Amino acid sequence: MRATAVGLSVSIASAALGQCAPEIVAEVQTIGDVGGIALDERGYLFVLDEGRGLVAFDIRDPSDPVAVGGFGWLYQPYYQLELAGRYLFAFHDDGFQWAQLSMLDVENPRSISYVDHLTHFCCEIGVAGDRLFVTYGRSTGYYEIGSGAFDIGESGPRLRESAYRISAQDLMMYATTLEGVVPIDFADPAGPRRYDPIVLGDWRGASHPEGSVLHVATADGPFATVDVRVLAGPQILDQMDLAAVDLDVADGVAVLAGSEVSVVDVSNPRALRLVGSLGLPTEPVEVAIRKGVAFVATQRDVYVIDYAGCLPCLPDIDRSGVLDLFDFLEFQRLFSAGDVRGDFDGDGSLTVYDFVAFQNAFQAGC
Repeated sequence: MRATAVGLSVSIASAALGQCAPEIVAEVQTIGDVGGIALDERGYLFVLDEGRGLVAFDIRDPSDPVAVGGFGWLYQPYYQLELAGRYLFAFHDDGFQWAQLSMLDVENPRSISYVDHLTHFCCEIGVAGDRLFVTYGRSTGYYEIGSGAFDIGESGPRLRESAYRISAQDLMMYATTLEGVVPIDFADPAGPRRYDPIVLGDWRGASHPEGSVLHVATADGPFATVDVRVLAGPQILDQMDLAAVDLDVADGVAVLAGSEVSVVDVSNPRALRLVGSLGLPTEPVEVAIRKGVAFVATQRDVYVIDYAGCLPCLPDIDRSGVLDLFDFLEFQRLFSAGDVRGDFDGDGSLTVYDFVAFQNAFQAGC
């Protein structure tokens, strides 16, 4: 139902008020081991399949994934896949003794074309806007990729330990290392700056920045949310005893790949709630989500999981189950207190645009 006025109370259904039941609705057909997955907003899933190379699937009907294109000329094994706009970045072997990073144009998924590559490349990649963040051993930096080439951006400070995974947002990179998650600020006026690691648990895990909050999964637990607005003193907002090696976050929900697929309501990062879970025949290792659908890769398979029933109603910010005046009052209180939930537009800062984003979400209803 749509809310059209502040004074109108609208009852809603939300997983934030109970549990949900994620379910497998399809399986993406692969031939060999899965080396990586990437998902775009148009409704296409890209899979590195060691049986036939890169494959593009039309998943606009999630219950019926259809292979529509591919690119077979990539040496194996495959390591990682990242998407930035029309360009796909495949990290794979070069057929000799080094790894290679290939840039592919996937504007037309039915006719994927080669663009450029970097040889002697290692080790981890992450994207944010038109920037490709990389680590090479303990070195860090990024490339400008908006032009369709690897244009050198800026080198960053060295890590004390090699990165296992990296994530990025704007000009921030988060490197998961043996020490913990290491923030590197490439926007610092004095030059790129490395901050002390955020230490939570086993270093084998992943992070996902979303506005003011960094979501961190570790292989032996915990899963945590961290306020990263002040990098010199990040604050752990909440954590739960949940282990995972990968995660993705959208629409107030985190989907984690661990011993099973876990769905966590993170709409209030100070009060995490496990709202659903689902076991798979083999352990998941990678996840990508879009509009209530999760694509979860195991070593050999990719499962399509519907978790739409787990999505919280974000403008119901007081979690009463009703959209009403009290949600506006609670949002105003959070904003005035400088709470991370006041960053409703997810840009990492508290501005008038957060009020606009909240009002638009309230009017759209749930």
